[in-house]
Amino acid sequence: MAAHRSPFVVALLIALVSAPALAAPPRPTRTAPAPAAAVAAPDAATTTVAAPAPAKPGHIIVVADADGLVAQVAGALHGLKQGENRFEVKAGAHTVVVQTKKGAKVGSYDVTVAAEGEATIKVATVGTLSLNVADGGALEVDGKKIKAKDGVASTSVSAGKHSVVVKRPGYFGTKGDLEVMAGTRVSIDPAMEKFKGGNTTLAWVGVLGGSALVLGAVLIEAFADADALGGDATRWALVGVGAAGFVGGTILMKDILKKENNPPVHPGTIKAKLSMATKGAHVAFRF
Repeated sequence: MAAHRSPFVVALLIALVSAPALAAPPRPTRTAPAPAAAVAAPDAATTTVAAPAPAKPGHIIVVADADGLVAQVAGALHGLKQGENRFEVKAGAHTVVVQTKKGAKVGSYDVTVAAEGEATIKVATVGTLSLNVADGGALEVDGKKIKAKDGVASTSVSAGKHSVVVKRPGYFGTKGDLEVMAGTRVSIDPAMEKFKGGNTTLAWVGVLGGSALVLGAVLIEAFADADALGGDATRWALVGVGAAGFVGGTILMKDILKKENNPPVHPGTIKAKLSMATKGAHVAFRF
Protein backbone atom coordinates (compact mmCIF):
# COMPACT_ATOMS: atom_id res chain seq x y z
CA MET A 1 0.00 0.00 0.00
CA ALA A 2 2.78 2.26 0.91
CA ALA A 3 4.54 1.37 -2.27
CA HIS A 4 1.52 2.35 -4.44
CA ARG A 5 1.08 5.81 -2.80
CA SER A 6 4.67 7.03 -3.07
CA PRO A 7 4.54 8.33 -6.68
CA PHE A 8 1.33 10.17 -6.05
CA VAL A 9 2.67 11.83 -2.95
CA VAL A 10 5.78 12.91 -4.79
CA ALA A 11 3.72 14.44 -7.61
CA LEU A 12 1.54 16.32 -5.15
CA LEU A 13 4.51 17.77 -3.38
CA ILE A 14 6.03 18.92 -6.63
CA ALA A 15 2.74 20.60 -7.58
CA LEU A 16 2.50 22.43 -4.26
CA VAL A 17 6.05 23.62 -4.48
CA SER A 18 5.73 24.93 -8.03
CA ALA A 19 2.23 26.45 -7.67
CA PRO A 20 3.31 29.75 -5.96
CA ALA A 21 5.91 30.36 -8.62
CA LEU A 22 3.36 29.85 -11.37
CA ALA A 23 0.76 32.02 -9.65
CA ALA A 24 3.11 34.97 -9.00
CA PRO A 25 2.94 37.87 -11.55
CA PRO A 26 5.82 38.10 -13.96
CA ARG A 27 8.71 40.25 -12.75
CA PRO A 28 9.14 43.41 -15.02
CA THR A 29 12.15 43.35 -17.23
CA ARG A 30 14.49 46.37 -16.83
CA THR A 31 15.38 47.90 -20.19
CA ALA A 32 17.96 50.62 -20.99
CA PRO A 33 16.42 54.08 -21.48
CA ALA A 34 16.10 55.14 -25.07
CA PRO A 35 18.71 57.73 -26.08
CA ALA A 36 17.47 61.29 -26.32
CA ALA A 37 16.57 62.34 -29.79
CA ALA A 38 19.38 64.23 -31.46
CA VAL A 39 18.64 67.98 -31.97
CA ALA A 40 18.95 68.83 -35.60
CA ALA A 41 21.42 71.58 -36.38
CA PRO A 42 19.75 74.74 -37.73
CA ASP A 43 19.84 75.24 -41.46
CA ALA A 44 22.20 78.17 -42.02
CA ALA A 45 20.66 78.92 -45.43
CA THR A 46 17.24 79.65 -43.90
CA THR A 47 17.97 81.06 -40.46
CA THR A 48 21.12 83.31 -40.90
CA VAL A 49 20.32 87.04 -41.56
CA ALA A 50 22.69 88.45 -44.20
CA ALA A 51 24.36 91.80 -43.44
CA PRO A 52 23.05 94.66 -45.63
CA ALA A 53 25.30 95.60 -48.51
CA PRO A 54 27.08 98.95 -47.98
CA ALA A 55 25.56 101.91 -49.83
CA LYS A 56 27.39 102.86 -52.98
CA PRO A 57 29.21 106.20 -52.83
CA GLY A 58 28.20 109.41 -54.62
CA HIS A 59 30.06 112.54 -55.66
CA ILE A 60 30.24 116.17 -54.61
CA ILE A 61 31.17 118.57 -57.42
CA VAL A 62 32.58 121.92 -56.32
CA VAL A 63 32.58 124.54 -59.09
CA ALA A 64 34.99 127.37 -58.21
CA ASP A 65 35.26 130.64 -60.10
CA ALA A 66 38.93 131.14 -59.19
CA ASP A 67 42.08 129.26 -58.28
CA GLY A 68 43.70 129.34 -54.84
CA LEU A 69 40.80 128.01 -52.74
CA VAL A 70 40.69 125.12 -50.26
CA ALA A 71 37.65 122.93 -49.53
CA GLN A 72 37.03 120.68 -46.55
CA VAL A 73 35.09 117.68 -47.88
CA ALA A 74 34.24 114.66 -45.72
CA GLY A 75 36.83 115.67 -43.12
CA ALA A 76 39.71 116.13 -45.58
CA LEU A 77 41.21 119.29 -47.10
CA HIS A 78 41.47 119.60 -50.87
CA GLY A 79 42.92 122.34 -53.07
CA LEU A 80 40.50 123.67 -55.66
CA LYS A 81 41.20 124.74 -59.21
CA GLN A 82 39.03 127.03 -61.27
CA GLY A 83 36.16 125.02 -62.74
CA GLU A 84 34.82 121.62 -61.63
CA ASN A 85 36.38 119.69 -58.75
CA ARG A 86 34.93 116.18 -58.16
CA PHE A 87 35.10 114.29 -54.83
CA GLU A 88 33.82 110.79 -54.02
CA VAL A 89 31.92 110.65 -50.70
CA LYS A 90 29.63 108.33 -48.79
CA ALA A 91 25.93 108.72 -49.47
CA GLY A 92 24.26 111.02 -46.95
CA ALA A 93 24.41 114.60 -45.64
CA HIS A 94 27.66 116.58 -45.89
CA THR A 95 28.89 120.07 -45.04
CA VAL A 96 31.55 121.54 -47.33
CA VAL A 97 33.56 124.50 -46.02
CA VAL A 98 35.50 126.62 -48.52
CA GLN A 99 38.21 129.09 -47.58
CA THR A 100 41.21 130.86 -49.08
CA LYS A 101 44.73 129.52 -48.66
CA LYS A 102 45.24 132.18 -46.00
CA GLY A 103 42.31 130.79 -44.03
CA ALA A 104 39.66 133.40 -44.81
CA LYS A 105 36.28 131.70 -44.96
CA VAL A 106 34.46 131.94 -48.27
CA GLY A 107 31.36 129.94 -47.43
CA SER A 108 29.79 126.84 -45.88
CA TYR A 109 27.52 124.63 -47.99
CA ASP A 110 25.18 121.81 -46.85
CA VAL A 111 24.38 119.10 -49.40
CA THR A 112 22.82 115.63 -49.42
CA VAL A 113 24.34 113.03 -51.71
CA ALA A 114 22.36 109.99 -52.87
CA ALA A 115 24.00 106.64 -53.57
CA GLU A 116 25.62 106.89 -57.00
CA GLY A 117 24.28 110.45 -57.16
CA GLU A 118 25.89 113.88 -57.50
CA ALA A 119 25.51 117.18 -55.65
CA THR A 120 26.91 120.39 -57.14
CA ILE A 121 28.15 123.39 -55.16
CA LYS A 122 28.95 126.69 -56.89
CA VAL A 123 31.54 128.80 -55.08
CA ALA A 124 31.61 132.49 -56.02
CA THR A 125 34.53 134.67 -54.94
CA VAL A 126 34.54 137.35 -57.67
CA GLY A 127 32.06 139.79 -59.16
CA THR A 128 31.90 141.58 -62.50
CA LEU A 129 31.92 145.30 -63.32
CA SER A 130 30.70 146.43 -66.73
CA LEU A 131 30.12 149.71 -68.59
CA ASN A 132 28.44 150.34 -71.92
CA VAL A 133 31.06 152.21 -73.96
CA ALA A 134 29.27 152.29 -77.30
CA ASP A 135 29.24 156.11 -77.05
CA GLY A 136 33.01 156.29 -76.79
CA GLY A 137 33.25 155.94 -73.03
CA ALA A 138 36.09 154.32 -71.12
CA LEU A 139 36.38 152.41 -67.85
CA GLU A 140 39.26 152.18 -65.40
CA VAL A 141 39.19 149.87 -62.37
CA ASP A 142 41.85 150.18 -59.66
CA GLY A 143 44.02 152.22 -62.07
CA LYS A 144 43.79 149.70 -64.92
CA LYS A 145 42.17 150.53 -68.25
CA ILE A 146 39.57 147.94 -69.22
CA LYS A 147 39.41 146.94 -72.87
CA ALA A 148 36.03 146.99 -74.53
CA LYS A 149 34.44 144.22 -76.56
CA ASP A 150 31.23 144.60 -78.55
CA GLY A 151 30.64 148.02 -77.01
CA VAL A 152 31.00 146.83 -73.40
CA ALA A 153 33.98 147.18 -71.08
CA SER A 154 33.81 144.38 -68.51
CA THR A 155 36.17 142.91 -65.93
CA SER A 156 36.10 140.41 -63.06
CA VAL A 157 37.11 141.71 -59.65
CA SER A 158 37.43 140.23 -56.18
CA ALA A 159 34.62 140.85 -53.74
CA GLY A 160 35.01 144.15 -51.91
CA LYS A 161 35.54 147.86 -52.61
CA HIS A 162 37.16 149.06 -55.85
CA SER A 163 38.19 152.41 -57.29
CA VAL A 164 36.33 153.15 -60.54
CA VAL A 165 36.89 155.92 -63.12
CA VAL A 166 34.36 156.50 -65.90
CA LYS A 167 35.06 158.74 -68.90
CA ARG A 168 32.86 159.87 -71.77
CA PRO A 169 33.52 162.42 -74.51
CA GLY A 170 32.02 165.79 -73.65
CA TYR A 171 31.64 165.02 -69.92
CA PHE A 172 33.78 165.42 -66.86
CA GLY A 173 35.31 162.12 -65.85
CA THR A 174 33.85 160.71 -62.66
CA LYS A 175 35.83 158.86 -60.01
CA GLY A 176 34.38 156.95 -57.08
CA ASP A 177 34.32 153.67 -55.16
CA LEU A 178 32.05 150.69 -55.73
CA GLU A 179 31.39 147.76 -53.42
CA VAL A 180 31.11 144.52 -55.39
CA MET A 181 29.59 141.33 -53.97
CA ALA A 182 30.86 137.91 -54.96
CA GLY A 183 28.79 136.24 -57.64
CA THR A 184 27.18 139.46 -58.88
CA ARG A 185 27.34 141.51 -62.08
CA VAL A 186 27.24 145.27 -61.58
CA SER A 187 26.38 147.55 -64.51
CA ILE A 188 27.75 151.07 -64.10
CA ASP A 189 25.40 153.92 -65.00
CA PRO A 190 27.14 157.07 -63.72
CA ALA A 191 25.67 160.55 -63.48
CA MET A 192 28.11 162.75 -65.41
CA GLU A 193 28.45 166.51 -65.77
CA LYS A 194 28.64 168.09 -69.22
CA PHE A 195 32.05 169.49 -70.07
CA LYS A 196 33.04 172.22 -72.51
CA GLY A 197 36.70 172.35 -73.35
CA GLY A 198 36.59 176.03 -74.30
CA ASN A 199 35.03 178.61 -76.58
CA THR A 200 35.36 177.36 -80.14
CA THR A 201 34.30 180.71 -81.61
CA LEU A 202 37.77 182.22 -81.31
CA ALA A 203 39.30 179.08 -82.78
CA TRP A 204 36.98 179.22 -85.77
CA VAL A 205 37.78 182.94 -86.25
CA GLY A 206 41.48 182.13 -86.41
CA VAL A 207 41.05 179.21 -88.80
CA LEU A 208 38.55 180.83 -91.15
CA GLY A 209 39.92 184.37 -90.90
CA GLY A 210 43.51 183.28 -91.47
CA SER A 211 42.45 181.20 -94.45
CA ALA A 212 40.58 184.21 -95.90
CA LEU A 213 43.62 186.50 -95.58
CA VAL A 214 45.91 184.00 -97.32
CA LEU A 215 43.31 183.53 -100.06
CA GLY A 216 43.02 187.35 -100.43
CA ALA A 217 46.75 187.67 -100.98
CA VAL A 218 46.59 185.04 -103.73
CA LEU A 219 43.65 186.78 -105.44
CA ILE A 220 45.40 190.14 -105.34
CA GLU A 221 48.40 188.62 -106.99
CA ALA A 222 46.27 187.01 -109.69
CA PHE A 223 43.58 189.56 -110.51
CA ALA A 224 44.48 193.00 -109.09
CA ASP A 225 47.16 195.62 -109.51
CA ALA A 226 49.53 194.62 -106.76
CA ASP A 227 51.39 197.94 -106.86
CA ALA A 228 48.18 199.90 -106.42
CA LEU A 229 47.37 197.85 -103.30
CA GLY A 230 50.77 198.27 -101.68
CA GLY A 231 52.87 195.86 -103.64
CA ASP A 232 54.60 192.83 -102.24
CA ALA A 233 54.59 194.20 -98.69
CA THR A 234 50.79 194.11 -98.60
CA ARG A 235 50.59 190.62 -100.01
CA TRP A 236 53.17 189.22 -97.61
CA ALA A 237 51.50 190.94 -94.68
CA LEU A 238 48.19 189.31 -95.63
CA VAL A 239 49.88 185.94 -96.00
CA GLY A 240 51.73 186.27 -92.69
CA VAL A 241 48.70 187.39 -90.66
CA GLY A 242 46.48 184.83 -92.35
CA ALA A 243 48.91 181.99 -91.73
CA ALA A 244 49.35 183.01 -88.10
CA GLY A 245 45.60 183.19 -87.62
CA PHE A 246 45.06 179.81 -89.26
CA VAL A 247 47.76 178.08 -87.25
CA GLY A 248 46.64 179.69 -84.00
CA GLY A 249 43.00 178.79 -84.60
CA THR A 250 43.95 175.22 -85.48
CA ILE A 251 46.00 174.78 -82.30
CA LEU A 252 43.23 176.24 -80.19
CA MET A 253 40.61 173.99 -81.79
CA LYS A 254 42.80 170.94 -81.33
CA ASP A 255 43.28 171.74 -77.66
CA ILE A 256 39.53 172.22 -77.16
CA LEU A 257 38.72 168.91 -78.85
CA LYS A 258 41.42 167.09 -76.88
CA LYS A 259 39.97 168.31 -73.61
CA GLU A 260 36.46 167.34 -74.67
CA ASN A 261 37.58 163.87 -75.66
CA ASN A 262 39.62 163.43 -72.49
CA PRO A 263 38.01 165.73 -69.94
CA PRO A 264 39.33 166.25 -66.41
CA VAL A 265 38.35 163.70 -63.77
CA HIS A 266 36.46 164.90 -60.71
CA PRO A 267 35.44 162.93 -57.63
CA GLY A 268 31.76 162.18 -57.93
CA THR A 269 28.97 159.70 -57.53
CA ILE A 270 29.22 156.40 -59.37
CA LYS A 271 25.75 155.02 -59.95
CA ALA A 272 25.37 151.33 -60.67
CA LYS A 273 22.79 148.60 -60.56
CA LEU A 274 22.89 144.90 -59.94
CA SER A 275 21.98 143.40 -63.29
CA MET A 276 22.62 139.74 -62.48
CA ALA A 277 23.29 137.71 -59.34
CA THR A 278 23.89 134.13 -58.39
CA LYS A 279 21.83 132.35 -55.75
CA GLY A 280 22.24 134.06 -52.41
CA ALA A 281 22.90 137.56 -53.72
CA HIS A 282 19.69 139.46 -53.07
CA VAL A 283 20.67 143.08 -52.53
CA ALA A 284 20.13 145.59 -55.33
CA PHE A 285 22.87 148.20 -55.64
CA ARG A 286 22.45 151.90 -56.23
CA PHE A 287 25.56 154.04 -55.64
